[in-house]
Amino acid sequence: MGKFVVQERDRSTSGTAEYLVLNVEDRSRPVASFRERADAQAHADKLNAGPLDWDEQEQWQEDDDWGPDDDAGSA
Repeated sequence: MGKFVVQERDRSTSGTAEYLVLNVEDRSRPVASFRERADAQAHADKLNAGPLDWDEQEQWQEDDDWGPDDDAGSA
């Protein structure tokens, strides 16, 4: 298993699933979220493969909706 893994989180208000890419070496903090598992897994695989440049990283980012008190470990 790599440093980055995918975890599914149900969105109780919308009834849809969200896929989080978590950094297991940093208290399983989320680093990105996706609507599709395949997209999340591709991102996790890319992060596990090695460092990205900033321009490449920004193209993967989506707006996050978790606050500073949210912890993916409680999802």
